[in-house]
Amino acid sequence: MGQNVGRAFNVRDWVFPLVTPSYDESHKLLVQLPSEFGVAVPAMLLAPSTIQPNTLGSVVSTCVIYFHANACDIGQCVDDMCTFRDGALDGDGIVLCPEYPGYGLLREYRPSVSAINLVAQTAWNYCRKELGFNADQIMLWGRSIGSGPATALAKSLAAAMKLENQAAGLEDTSTTASSEGSPNQPVPKPVVSSTRPRPVGALVLLAPFISISAVIQHHVASQLIASIVGSMWDNLEVVKDSCMEEVPLCIIHPKTDDVVPGTHGQAIFEAATCKDKYGIWLCNASHNLFLTEERLQLTRRFLNQVSNPGRNRTRRRRLSNNVANKAASVPKGSMSDPDFDVDAEEWQRIATQLIEMGSEQRVEQSVWMSL
Repeated sequence: MGQNVGRAFNVRDWVFPLVTPSYDESHKLLVQLPSEFGVAVPAMLLAPSTIQPNTLGSVVSTCVIYFHANACDIGQCVDDMCTFRDGALDGDGIVLCPEYPGYGLLREYRPSVSAINLVAQTAWNYCRKELGFNADQIMLWGRSIGSGPATALAKSLAAAMKLENQAAGLEDTSTTASSEGSPNQPVPKPVVSSTRPRPVGALVLLAPFISISAVIQHHVASQLIASIVGSMWDNLEVVKDSCMEEVPLCIIHPKTDDVVPGTHGQAIFEAATCKDKYGIWLCNASHNLFLTEERLQLTRRFLNQVSNPGRNRTRRRRLSNNVANKAASVPKGSMSDPDFDVDAEEWQRIATQLIEMGSEQRVEQSVWMSL
């Protein structure tokens, strides 16, 4: 009955609006992800074309799976993907953006929570099995409605790892994290609290919602309609689960968001059990803000800290390969000797950090208010 009334109110069309496809099978970034439900999932893959796909995990430090908003398809996400890679990952990463049922090349299929969650799992399997990334190299990014499948996938992976650890008899030393700061209080420099293996590299949520029903109630002030829709994805309840403690969390939310109130992002941040979490509230920005590299500067600093194990592991592999390739042909002790070889990216990173040190404290203390 509830579903029938929901259709009468056109709730589904409000949550999953029809979008004219912006791409076709000829798009140069399009890949097809093999799935377990008989339909290949189209996705945009932003990656170096000169590298074999199954070796990406050993050459590139980070993989982002981007779950897009509900008023666009993956063809319209390429600009955001480039911004994530260059603005948040210093160019050292790839971005995979899977399509939802009801959009793009999957427009003939009905969108639903369960179907989109299956797409999320399919994208994860592809990054692990086909691209060769370790779990802690993969970051889940969800924008607006995409925060639902991103958070649901993070919990599923975290819960599975927790069960594996318990079955292996590993000691559970987790503790519940306390909330840090509020939109009116400075936030100290984030400190990474754990070196244990993580189920995911990080969970990044841009303009996340508490639940779909809570968003609808905010706009129509009707508990009846909100109850008909149901929570769909309940991000607030998910982040409260103790299994999420080892998932680094970063929330980016416009303070004056006209679609999903900024209080939703704040509530998720404060309730999350994640040991490592970071919140950024953007002033003078609305829900459909255009992302720029500058807006991701603070995000990058947090992600650099929580992704150190995966990044260092990849750098070691990359340097090892470079040394192996050069050692046979370079005279020992010369300036071209691999022992003297300098990783330009590493030097650039160190130089940037040194330059930023002078303003680090001021930037961190204004993170809640100044962007």
